[in-house]
Amino acid sequence: MKARLFKLYATVAAAAMFCSALALSACAGETEKEENNLSGRWNIADFVAQNEEAKNIYHSIYDGLSRKTESASAYAATVAQNTDKDDVLALLDNYYANGGIDIVSLINTYIADTYSYSQIQLSLIDEYESEALVGTYNVDYSNVDWGANLEVVDQIDIQLKNMLLFLSSVKPVVAQFVGVNSKTDKAYIAQTHELGRDNSEAKLEYFYDEQTNEMGVTTLNWHYSRDTGEFTGFEYHYCDAGNNVVITARGTMDANSQLTLTSATIYTKRGVFSNWKEDDKQLVFGYVLSEVERIEEEMDRLSKRNADLVDSAGNFEVPEEPRSVTVNYDYEILRSMIKI
Repeated sequence: MKARLFKLYATVAAAAMFCSALALSACAGETEKEENNLSGRWNIADFVAQNEEAKNIYHSIYDGLSRKTESASAYAATVAQNTDKDDVLALLDNYYANGGIDIVSLINTYIADTYSYSQIQLSLIDEYESEALVGTYNVDYSNVDWGANLEVVDQIDIQLKNMLLFLSSVKPVVAQFVGVNSKTDKAYIAQTHELGRDNSEAKLEYFYDEQTNEMGVTTLNWHYSRDTGEFTGFEYHYCDAGNNVVITARGTMDANSQLTLTSATIYTKRGVFSNWKEDDKQLVFGYVLSEVERIEEEMDRLSKRNADLVDSAGNFEVPEEPRSVTVNYDYEILRSMIKI
């Protein structure tokens, strides 16, 4: 891909050097012919780099979960980072769990999400190369059987079949590869889901930190009625699958698109935490809202930067209509990621 781009530059440069004043028109004709004969997708080096980084992030998540490694605790693994999240997790030391949870099964739903959505992004890269970063794509699941032919032999097979059943009900219908921040090793994708009578507009951030074993996904979901188009609710989901931590929040939005949270819940091996004292609730809410703002700003920045790169390339026209991407699931990869 990148080599094709360099080949194009090399072809043009060589032609320019070779052309003499007497043979300029003939040489230009040969150059144009060579350019038109070049096969492959439209690429620029920065998009190639983002693709490679995205693949590294996802394969690191796959490998990390396949090793079934786990830090001593989410707090111990992240406290040295001195982030707002540490303050939120530290609150749990002052609370008794107000409910129990099968944390493994819960984490597996997020692992399923992570696998499914990353496969869409990887399929985009495989099929469209750097053009994956341009435009939106309708997602084609015609090659996915959702476990219909899966033979159940053990507990992992049961978990896998449940995962595939879950994924079939929440699968995205439209996806956009927004970009990658190579400095933070985080990848971003936007998706549209059809959930019940709502359309859900989702923005996702994927990450893996080898030093802390922190890995997973943050998802921002805005729900709109498919019948009326009216906003029906907001959901925030953060899952660190390596350390068994899930943070969720729900909220509303006013006419000025101002988001207000109404609840927040943290799930760990110790149980469920949701009955907050007022000061603590504001700390948790503040953290979630800051994450929403951070992720939206980062995705807007990446979108604008990549759009500017397309404009500066000059030789590519962005398709007006969404193209289609065909997704293929490798069940053995998902099976290896399952927690038991």
